[in-house]
Amino acid sequence: MATTVSFLNRPEVRAWGPPTVFFLLGILLIMLGAIPSWGKIQDLQSQISTERDRIAALEEKNGKLLDFADQSNEVDKQFKIFDQAIASESKVPELLTQVQTISDSCGTTVTTLQFGGESGKAVGSLQEVRIQYASESYFSELVCLIAAVEKASRLIDMESLRYNLNVNEDTGEEIITAQATLLSYYTPTPQLLPDTPVTFSLSDPKFLRNADLLKEFKVY
Repeated sequence: MATTVSFLNRPEVRAWGPPTVFFLLGILLIMLGAIPSWGKIQDLQSQISTERDRIAALEEKNGKLLDFADQSNEVDKQFKIFDQAIASESKVPELLTQVQTISDSCGTTVTTLQFGGESGKAVGSLQEVRIQYASESYFSELVCLIAAVEKASRLIDMESLRYNLNVNEDTGEEIITAQATLLSYYTPTPQLLPDTPVTFSLSDPKFLRNADLLKEFKVY
């Protein structure tokens, strides 16, 4: 009677089977180990690409800053013009003095001059600051005040204005009492971040037009 030999007991299977199985298991283990490593390599490549772009941007920024350093006198000159129009945060208290000076130049008598109302509201990159103002004057002096505020180098808006006409019974003089809310702006202390790009240019046509316009305003 013929004896049936199991497939696993065949000589060729016993001879080549274990090495083949171990070989396949080795390939499988290598693949399982390579998949996580491949993911890490992709993440590393992405990080390297990001840092390379960041370094390139910093090199460009450094070049612009060096160019500004070579033009430091012109930069200081232009900064002074714009700082007179929209002051930095540290110079906000000077606004009261400027409004008082404008009033004195027109002959109005200031009766109220103080910060008040909603302030600190952001308008783009600027912050608002408001002043409560009251004065007594002749009509011509009030007109002078309004015109002077419009032409002042410090940008000031007359947000609201109310006035009353009072007549002195003894002299017949007409005195106007006025109350106004004045609105101005300031630039908060900037946050100097390395990754913030330099978009400013001394040759920008818009910048040059604004600089020429501000030069026509009167400094108080």
